[in-house]
Amino acid sequence: MEDEQINKIKFVSEDSFYIEELKKGNIKAFEFIFNKYYKDLVYFCNVF
Repeated sequence: MEDEQINKIKFVSEDSFYIEELKKGNIKAFEFIFNKYYKDLVYFCNVF
């Protein structure tokens, strides 16, 4: 249980870092966020 909480905190802090970088116009940050959250959704929408 404690490991799950630690992993969740790591993901949140990692996402926060990339969101801040995205605001600065970092294309790699955009690619990271897109691939993590939206890639599967876009693929799903294109299939159906």
